[in-house]
Amino acid sequence: MKHLISSFLLLLTITIISCDRVENPYPPVNPNAGDTSACDTAVFPNVTTHIRKVLVEDFTGHTCGNCPKAAAELKYCDSVYSGQIIPLAIHVGYFAEPCPPHALPAGAPAGSFPADFRTTVGDDYNATFQAGLLGLPQGMINRKNFDATNYTHFVNYPSHGWTNFVSTFINDPPVADIHIVNDFNASTNTVCTSIKTEFLTNMNGNYKLVVLLTQDSITAWQVDYRLSPPADIVQNYVHRHVLRDAVNSAWGDDVANGAVTNGQSVIKKYAYNIPADFKGIPTHTEHMHIVAYIYDAATYEVLQAEEAKVMP
Repeated sequence: MKHLISSFLLLLTITIISCDRVENPYPPVNPNAGDTSACDTAVFPNVTTHIRKVLVEDFTGHTCGNCPKAAAELKYCDSVYSGQIIPLAIHVGYFAEPCPPHALPAGAPAGSFPADFRTTVGDDYNATFQAGLLGLPQGMINRKNFDATNYTHFVNYPSHGWTNFVSTFINDPPVADIHIVNDFNASTNTVCTSIKTEFLTNMNGNYKLVVLLTQDSITAWQVDYRLSPPADIVQNYVHRHVLRDAVNSAWGDDVANGAVTNGQSVIKKYAYNIPADFKGIPTHTEHMHIVAYIYDAATYEVLQAEEAKVMP
């Protein structure tokens, strides 16, 4: 009997110790994740020309009066490097709070600024890159020069600062490529996205793929200091490239870890059930995109980015 009791206590101790070592055995699952078994096999085009594309992350908020200036700079940058800019507007922090709890901006009518464009994935980025801590707007260009102490990863937007920064490396040969094939089912409001990542040179490191959902042309309130009061309170401002959710996660899935060879490729498939709204803001699939990017997990630098319409 003593032997049995001792064995039981030993087993219990091992079990407790083992449980202590398990980190989050049931990680959160995106409630909008779909069943990829229902997705068709994607046919990727034969691509022989590879183009460097740049992710521009615009940290913004609807009560930030200077943020429309940054949005205009992003539009200008996109026009200069047409087809090479992947824009992403991330609403974060104090200036992205809906009213209430945020106080109404001066001159704003009661009931205005109710929209909440914030997202869990955007909050994760803000917690890491600290855009809200410095005040909005803030911009990152391929997340180059990440420095958690000196914040050199943020690039100033006035006087075409973002565009000028992009010009310093936009013509460098791309080191990776991304191909997106989307298949949208209107009856279920589900998008199946198949993404092929391809490395174009020999490399070494941990590289991850992030897949996001964005929505364009959302009409809502915005403070715009480009206008004189009371016109600076804009009711029908068009919010563009708005981050809505992560299809996989904020920090993505591995596509390579260790030595990478020229021509190495991986195909990932995801299904996402698009809800009728995000926090009461209606979704319109005709204005939605899948955005994907590859980044270096050690430095956060983005190697390549791409986007494709949900409804091709």
